[in-house]
Amino acid sequence: MGIPLSSLARNTVWNLVGQGLTLVLGFLAVKFVYGRLGGDAVGIIFFTLTVSSVFTLTLDLGISSTVVREVSARFAKDPEYIHDLMRTGSLLYWGAWAVLALLLWLAAPWLVHRWIRLETLDAPTAVAAVRIFGAGALLILPRSIYVGLLRGLQRMDFTNAIDAAASAVQQGGVLAILVFWPHARLEAIAWWLSTAVAGGLLAYVIAVLRFLPARALVPGLVVDVLSRNYRFASRLVWITVLSLVMTHLDRIVVSRLLPVGVFGSYAFGHSVVAKAAFLGIAIGTAAYPLLSSLSSAGAREEMGAQYRKLQDLTCFGTVPLFAAVPFAVVPVFGHVFEPEVGRALLLPLTWVTVGSYLNGMLNIPYFFSLAVDRADIAARLQAYALPICVPICLVAVSQFGLSGAGFSWMCYQLFAFFYAVPRLCRECLEIEPAQWYRHAGRVLALAGGTYGLVWLALAAAGLSASTLGLAVGYGVATAVYAVVAYLLLGVELRGSLRHFFGAAGRLLSGQAVVR
Repeated sequence: MGIPLSSLARNTVWNLVGQGLTLVLGFLAVKFVYGRLGGDAVGIIFFTLTVSSVFTLTLDLGISSTVVREVSARFAKDPEYIHDLMRTGSLLYWGAWAVLALLLWLAAPWLVHRWIRLETLDAPTAVAAVRIFGAGALLILPRSIYVGLLRGLQRMDFTNAIDAAASAVQQGGVLAILVFWPHARLEAIAWWLSTAVAGGLLAYVIAVLRFLPARALVPGLVVDVLSRNYRFASRLVWITVLSLVMTHLDRIVVSRLLPVGVFGSYAFGHSVVAKAAFLGIAIGTAAYPLLSSLSSAGAREEMGAQYRKLQDLTCFGTVPLFAAVPFAVVPVFGHVFEPEVGRALLLPLTWVTVGSYLNGMLNIPYFFSLAVDRADIAARLQAYALPICVPICLVAVSQFGLSGAGFSWMCYQLFAFFYAVPRLCRECLEIEPAQWYRHAGRVLALAGGTYGLVWLALAAAGLSASTLGLAVGYGVATAVYAVVAYLLLGVELRGSLRHFFGAAGRLLSGQAVVR
């Protein structure tokens, strides 16, 4: 049993095409918003996204992760229970959306007048945009119940296709409005963004109806569902509530201490770095239902084999994606915004990239811990990190601006390495922490010895702002990295890759592939 490599490859291709398309459209849309409406407009959009994400995580209640676990283990054996689970989750999530949308509507004037610092945009327009787009952005909360079901069924082809299409429609629509309606106001952009989110939610509902009857999506309370999942979900409550502070801490502090236009460029950079994590996210979301089903079957040895393969794939496979960010910041962000903005974002986004990669290295161990019912480790991590990392972030941003914000995000990940890794290794993975650290150290040394050295060589040669020089340097570093990384891969993953590429080669050459 395992994740078929063809299935994982298919999900990765879906992600690659979808994320690549939305990334290009996102850059174009932000460039037009920045050029037509100014930096404050970009800041308001990403500030609303940040506030909506914080609200959403606050009331996530661990239901989405619970749905993935329960669906992967019980969908075939107890379909009526899954129907009750979806009805209860729908009631909680749609109720939470209504409450949060009302709160954000009421809080919008206070947020605009008392929290953020506008420079060019008038306050009434900002308030209207926060209210309109906020209500739409919060739809991600009820959407997560449908995403959880599809992930539990390991149908990431549906989730990837819908997310990619919805993002393309959203960003493409913004681009079309600004091109064909030169005098469009920010409120029009906010209405379109909310409409696109609602369209994506409707697509998820239609996809879920392929696997469940319509009555299973009608909100309703089933007390037995709550009692059966209370222990697991209650632990995830602490993870989500505390992690929302840690995950968004740098942006929350930047939005308060720096102008909203500066916040907008930094938050957009954060979203670009998040795109680099798509492969790790695809692997993690595919791994969680698999590990949960193996755990429920008591197949601990196979869980270990799958963990080693998936951890190798995550750690080695995501390096080129993250490494592309520092090579692209100055030319790309300088074109989207202004050249000085690109230069100002280089160091902050480099810190964010390193921190996000470190976070990605913990993805598979985290999902493994959830699969073996050890959510308490992540909950304690968040509780201990809060009093340490919040002061670091406040001081870093106040003293060093955006560079301090990016550095504080990386510090949080380093704390997770210090606290969580030993516990995850000994209590879940059943390996020595030194073994895990050695594996991580090899990958980090290889990344630094290829991409890091090439970038430093370009900087020393005065080519750190040359688009051609950066592109060539990145290509050379990637070629060297790929060769050495393959030699360092574990035996299990290397064998799977050889099988996959051999089958792909036979297929491309017209030979039949016999299964």
